[in-house]
Amino acid sequence: MRTFLIPIILSIFFAAQSVQAQSDLNLFVVEKPVEKYHSSQLNDLLTSSMRDLLIRVVGGEAALNHPQAETYIEQARRWVKSYQVENREVDGVVVGQKLVVQFDQNRLLRDFQRDGIQVWPLSERPRTLLIGQWEQQGLKVNLSDESLQYRVDLDYRDYANLLALFMTEPEKEADFNGINPERLVSRNKLNNELVSMASAAGADYVLVFKADVIGDVSSLVWSLYERESGERVLQSDETGEDFLSLLQGTFDSLLELYSRPYREGADSYGLMSLTVEAIPSYEALIEMERFLKQLRPALNEVSMVEVDGQQVRFDIFYQGRYSNVVKLMEGVPNLRLIEESLFGSQLKGRFEP
Repeated sequence: MRTFLIPIILSIFFAAQSVQAQSDLNLFVVEKPVEKYHSSQLNDLLTSSMRDLLIRVVGGEAALNHPQAETYIEQARRWVKSYQVENREVDGVVVGQKLVVQFDQNRLLRDFQRDGIQVWPLSERPRTLLIGQWEQQGLKVNLSDESLQYRVDLDYRDYANLLALFMTEPEKEADFNGINPERLVSRNKLNNELVSMASAAGADYVLVFKADVIGDVSSLVWSLYERESGERVLQSDETGEDFLSLLQGTFDSLLELYSRPYREGADSYGLMSLTVEAIPSYEALIEMERFLKQLRPALNEVSMVEVDGQQVRFDIFYQGRYSNVVKLMEGVPNLRLIEESLFGSQLKGRFEP
């Protein structure tokens, strides 16, 4: 018997709720920094939160061009499950407030499926190692977890989380020894040291930038590299009034790039067969069918077409890429995939309690 061809990947779509995605981030919980919150701001904050949610779940501002986008934004309250204002703290010190809005995930998934809004799952989102340096009047700050504890004015992480971009930075200033972002950002290819750092961080991409503030003008030069090939895939040289706004624009570009392969494949449809052997009982069979039917919108339709003793065959009509469906199957409780047909679209598995 041929072994299962596709490498085992632990992360699956966020919709398979029994399995965690790459982090504890919940796509349907939006956190927005606010200043001097007043209840009169609530409606505007909820509508902007829904706008942020659409960009976040689809993977870019193209989400706002959908015919139903305006309805979701204008009627945001319909999908709000709860909201609260919390303090933003750094090392126990309150540095501001944030509005935390929890949207109703089940209702939105159902409505998104009805309206044809494709959700870019957490399991498909790459991780980026950020190597950056900020400078003003000779004062240089390397962005590390350590430096961001006291330079909250340079902390980009709220916006990265808002977009559901997985970003990581060096832990300490000492990690920048021998690393000069100003020189590295002009390279066409990553050096070996950054490749090693990215691999150790589990990062798929490396973003290198150098920011300079001169008077009221900020400049930002950045390059994005693919870790596996080491090749530069994006670059830009920008100026503006505010460093964080420039960096946020960079993150917008990354969001579009990262989500494009999924968005371009999300409109494809296919049919696959899943055969499971050693089903111990009728109850176990029904439970597996119930779980599969919950994996919408990726699985549009699940049909039990044949039962032969302890073996069952499902026909599954799916949307998106076949490889993503395989990842979903890996997260089905009590199912171990053991074989894939040579030509794909036929999986075989075994029930394991």
